[in-house]
Formats: sequence, structure tokens, C-alpha cells
Amino acid sequence: MLNPPSELEASVVIEDEEDDKLTYEWLIIPESTDKKTGGDKERAPRPLKGVFAKNSTSKSTVKFYTPKKEGEYRLFLYVHDGNGNVATGNIPFKVQD
Repeated sequence: MLNPPSELEASVVIEDEEDDKLTYEWLIIPESTDKKTGGDKERAPRPLKGVFAKNSTSKSTVKFYTPKKEGEYRLFLYVHDGNGNVATGNIPFKVQD
């Protein structure tokens, strides 16, 4: 549970066995409200813009600001090794005043 506005920091420690250069892609995405059943296609929410500190989304540590709008979100991370491999993870959080 996070209060708006808050400045936060997240970091990850990840190693590549071949010592490939890693690139980091951080996103904050609202939880989906388009809930379907039986395998029906759901509309994916768009990542938020303007929530990350400048030039921080390509590093292993990122500074970000809680969204202004109350609700449920996820902080996503995709780490690419430049050879078509990717690791991913996400952390859910709720913004409530």
C-alpha cells in the first residue's frame, strides 16, 4: 500500500552466465479491469508515462513516482541479454490516499 505522491526506488541483482551485456526495461502498468473467462481475449492496459525519473529505466536500479490516481498497479521488469533471452518479474502494489 503506497500513498501518492511518493518517490520510490526498486533494484534487481541479476547475472548472466555468459557475461552478456544486460539491458533493463522497467514499466508500471495498471491492473487489468477487462476480465474475461474461458480464454476470451482481454484488452491489456497501457504502461504509464512520466512515472520514472529521467534516464533511470535502462539501469538495474530505477527511481519512480507512485501514480497520482488511486488503484492497483504492477511494477514490471524485463532484462534482455541481447541474444534473444529475457528474464521478467513484477511486483503488485496499491496506491491509496
